[in-house]
Amino acid sequence: MAPEHYDETSAGIYLGGKRPISPRTLQRWRASGEGPEFVRIGHAVRYTKEALDRFIKEGTRSSTCDGVSAA
Repeated sequence: MAPEHYDETSAGIYLGGKRPISPRTLQRWRASGEGPEFVRIGHAVRYTKEALDRFIKEGTRSSTCDGVSAA
């Protein structure tokens, strides 16, 4: 049974597989608003599976030009 909430390490493994996303990267993403939605439970930061799946889906592209605006 999968956990309902993932800590930074588990979320990084879920997102990155064999090359996990580091907890520090997730912290930077949270600070800049770039990362997956998260939940604060006291001082702990947790991620739901749904939020991680949504983050993956929103980052899915069919071309390297998708989502890039001209400067």
